[in-house]
Order: sequence, then C-alpha cells, then structure tokens
Amino acid sequence: QVQGTYGICICSQEDPDILIAARMGSPLIVGVGEEEYFVASDASAFLEYTRNVLHLNDGEMAVLHRTQAHQVSTLAGQSLSPRLEALEGSLEQIEKGGYKHFMLKEITEQPTALLNCMRGRVCISSEPGSPVMNGKVDDCALPLLRPASLKSGVGVTLGGIEQLVGPEGARFTMLDKLRAARRIIICGCGTSWHAGLVGEYILESLCKVPVEVEYASEFRYRNAVLRADEDVVIVISQSGETADTLAALRYAKSQVCACACLCSRSWEELGFLCWRGWGYFFLRLVQYMLNFSLRFTPPIFTRKRVPCMGICNTVGSTIARETDGGIYLHAGPEIGVASTKAFTCQ
Repeated sequence: QVQGTYGICICSQEDPDILIAARMGSPLIVGVGEEEYFVASDASAFLEYTRNVLHLNDGEMAVLHRTQAHQVSTLAGQSLSPRLEALEGSLEQIEKGGYKHFMLKEITEQPTALLNCMRGRVCISSEPGSPVMNGKVDDCALPLLRPASLKSGVGVTLGGIEQLVGPEGARFTMLDKLRAARRIIICGCGTSWHAGLVGEYILESLCKVPVEVEYASEFRYRNAVLRADEDVVIVISQSGETADTLAALRYAKSQVCACACLCSRSWEELGFLCWRGWGYFFLRLVQYMLNFSLRFTPPIFTRKRVPCMGICNTVGSTIARETDGGIYLHAGPEIGVASTKAFTCQ
C-alpha cells in the first residue's frame, strides 16, 4: 500500500519481463516504441526513441510486458483503454545547439516561439474577399504578416476554446463562457502568476471585466467564493503538471452550486425578492433538502459548476486534459529553470 503523492515504476527479480508504473499526483507517462517501453516524468527523456505516448491519470497504473501488449487500469483494477498519442517537436529542440546554456538558447528562441504561438491563429489580410474580410477566419497562406502590412483585416481563431464540451443537454464552448463572464480568475505559480498579472491589465483595459490573479498555492486552500453563472477560472502552467495549479483547478471544478431556474433568477436574487414573505421559508426548506442530500436536485434547479480554461505549453498534460477548454502555447520544450520563451508566449 502506497499513500501520498507518487509516480513510481517497479520491477521484480522473480519476473524481470514485467514493469509496473503507477501515478498519484506526480507526472508519469509511458513511451511506446517498437517492442520496447519507456517510463518517465517528461517525454524529453525518450524522445530520441519514440514519439508515441500513453498519458496516465491520477489513480491509474500500467503493466508493461516484454512480449505482450500493455495493460492500463485503475488502482482498483478497472480496465481502461487510453488513446495512444503522438508527440510534437524534434530532438534538436531539447539539445543546446551550440549554446553554452539552455537558457541562452531559449532567450534567442523567443521570436520564433512567438511566431509559432500565433501561427494559424492570427490571420491578417487587406484584400477584398479574404477570409478575414468576410468575417470568417481560416488558415491563411501567410498566417502572420509584418505590422507594416496591417491595413484592414485582422482575425483570430482559437480552436481549443471553440469546441463544444460538457454533458448532453448542457453543452457549451469556453468562448461563449468568456464572452458572458462577469469576473475572470487567473491562477498560476511563479512565472505563470506574473504572466497572469499582465493578462489582468490587458483584460481589464480592453474588456472592462474584473480580473483577479491568485497564487494557486493560496487559492487551493481558501474557501474562494465562485459563481457558476458569472465566473471563469483560467489556470496557467508551462508544464501543465504544476501541483498547486492542478489542485486549484480541481478545487474550482469541485465547486458545484444549485441554481434556481424560476424566472431565470439565481438563489440570491430569489431570496432577496422573497425575504419578507412565505417564499423565503420555501427557499430555505428546499435549500435544507439539498444540503441533506446533494444527489437530490428538484426539477426547478440545475446543478452547475464554474467553467475552467487552461493555458499550457505541454501537449497532453494533466491540466490540458482536465480543463473544459484551453490554449496551447507551442513555444517548444523549455529546459531552463528560469522561464523565458514560455513566459513571453503566455
């Protein structure tokens, strides 16, 4: 029995042809090659040998046989069938390339990283009949032009926040939630937190929406007041595996509230309107019933939670998989401890 946070890989002298990998809280991925397997916390450890990976979630384990197909299950023994994913990037991206330090290399890579971050997302055109001029943004032959060519047409497309997510009957896009948001909460740690401060300044200046930037390490431990119909939580992480940021995301997702559907008003509005009459006692009675059994939701109520969006650099990371939608930075691997190009792209 192992308790706490771990990402482990074990083998036995009695059965050397089997590896068992398990994850709970710490990043762990499995590289799948030709008649070979690799287990690591980061894909750069085996990128030279294979690009096919299996991402393990918390509470999952993989049994890797030398001569048989791999098996993935929960720690309780429930069999799973995860999808094999292909990694992006090249081996040259995780080498120094003639530089003395990785940080020097990553500083000089910032212009290229910014171009890759905006490639296929920012489309500029001044020609009549172009995708932008028609109000529709498609992939352009020149996805990013010099500022001097900015004349009349600009378009931005972010596919990660435009896809429908959520259960049947209550599907939404993160783009719609962002447009309707009355408050945005940004969570991050270290450099990502500082990037959030820049985002706060820009969003409040351009969108006139209140923005709060929180240390994820503090947000996860305090009882933050979240409103499902008004708030959007954005988590930022270069790796997509930052423990405090991931915990803050899970806290935000766990805050499920019951909202009254009568007259399209919320609990607070209905309580204020009826506070002097018998309606107040009716609402208090229903609230007591909900508190007594969270599984019971009357037809006049809907259960909602705060939509969560992620901004990260590592494709297939835990934050990328657990958020409702998000944006990849495409800055490339960042080996240096002090963030450079990832911060610029954030």
